[in-house]
Amino acid sequence: MPFTKKPTPQNQATLNLLKKLIDLQKIENQITTLKREIQNLPNQRLVIEKRREDLEINLENSRKQMRHIELEKKSLELEVKSKQQLIQRYREQQAKTRKNEEFQALNHEISLVQAEIVKLEDRELELMEEAENLKPHLQKADADYKAGLQEIQEQLIALDYKKDSLQKLLSDLQNKRSENLSSLETDLAENYERLLKTKNGLAIARLHNDVCRGCWMKVPRETALLVEACTEIVTCPNCGRILTPFD
Repeated sequence: MPFTKKPTPQNQATLNLLKKLIDLQKIENQITTLKREIQNLPNQRLVIEKRREDLEINLENSRKQMRHIELEKKSLELEVKSKQQLIQRYREQQAKTRKNEEFQALNHEISLVQAEIVKLEDRELELMEEAENLKPHLQKADADYKAGLQEIQEQLIALDYKKDSLQKLLSDLQNKRSENLSSLETDLAENYERLLKTKNGLAIARLHNDVCRGCWMKVPRETALLVEACTEIVTCPNCGRILTPFD
């Protein structure tokens, strides 16, 4: 609970020290939070880059499908042309032959080739229809890519700005921490630093109902009375954290 009695010089000195220590602990917490945010920035960048990669893959897949259709269509056109030339050769042979059997045999070959051409042309029509159906998907993938790329670029710029801001804030807090720490007596500052390292970053703990909020263990009543009196810096006999009667 907060110190409610009229402070004496001794009380006031202890209260000032406790306030500095509590402020220091708050700064530590802010520094820890900032460091965690900064450490998470590369993961945020990876998520953004992954989205760009997904957009690129989606667009490239649509383009591949269209290229595949175009290549197959061109191949079919060349095959049709080749078969038409074959028919032309058969007709030239027909014009030269005087044998009816040869003429009919060539006629049969022409019919077979013509049937193959019909199949090839049917496939060409199918490919043309596939291409028409694919066009809207390709256009959408292209539009999504361009819009997404712009948004991603803005997000990356914002992320860089956030990183600079967080690092500036972190630097300011670290400077403030150093100033506050240097204002403490050497022994107290060293104890505070040791507690930070050994007590999970929590060097100061509130004492409430005779229970240390650092280790959640009950302290002896005489210890609690010393903490409430605020005449000296008191540590928890269980965990060693510096105790304060207020937040």
